[in-house]
Amino acid sequence: MAYGFNEDKEKVQVYSEEDIGLIVQQLMLNVYPVGAIYMSADNTDPSELFGGTWVRWGAGRVPVSVSEQDTNFNTVEKTGGASAVTLSMTQIPAHNHTVPRHTHTATAAPAGAHTHHVQRWQATSSTSGGTRYLAQGDIDNTSTTSSAGEHTHDIVVGMSKDSQTGNTGGSAAHSNLQPYITCYMWKRTA
Repeated sequence: MAYGFNEDKEKVQVYSEEDIGLIVQQLMLNVYPVGAIYMSADNTDPSELFGGTWVRWGAGRVPVSVSEQDTNFNTVEKTGGASAVTLSMTQIPAHNHTVPRHTHTATAAPAGAHTHHVQRWQATSSTSGGTRYLAQGDIDNTSTTSSAGEHTHDIVVGMSKDSQTGNTGGSAAHSNLQPYITCYMWKRTA
């Protein structure tokens, strides 16, 4: 420590540059105590600026304040979350895809004069263990239509009620990121 004199010729304490540097360093270490977080857009290690021991902290994560009432955030330095998420079936909103009732009509090409055989089946039934089974039995009788001139047949195929489509989608992960801006973060450890 050096001493000098002021304008009034009073003895005053004079600090060297080295002394002033140490005082400033101690002040900065008081501003950033052990456990403090330092954020910067410059990648300079804070130990070069303030002294102390620092480690990079929170890489790829957004800081959130501790909340004892929320188990996701109830302890310091707890990590969680993901930058991309694939939803499970239970997370997808309940929904359906409806195919409305409709019909399709097809007309067969003219087939010339012809007849049709119509067979009537005799139904038989049986029981087993209290359950009744209905089965197709023998032909009861056969009828033949009378011959008709050249004509066509319309075949109508339809759905009498709405139905659901098959599965769709690719099950790919989607982005789960909030708007963000990056910086360098360090935590003082000593």
